[in-house]
Amino acid sequence: MLKATINLHDNITEKSKILSKDEIDVFLNDAPDDIYLMMKETILDTLDLCQAVKTTRRDILKC
Repeated sequence: MLKATINLHDNITEKSKILSKDEIDVFLNDAPDDIYLMMKETILDTLDLCQAVKTTRRDILKC
């Protein structure tokens, strides 16, 4: 069943685009808040989390 579903949708799947820092900045600054506010908040939360992990990892490696 799973294999049949994958084969059925195989031609629909496409790779996600990885956005550059500049593209993210343009989106955060230019996209209208009334439509994209939740997405903007998610992006900012994700960036904060990545920075926290990076900082924690750096602190652990110093020990």
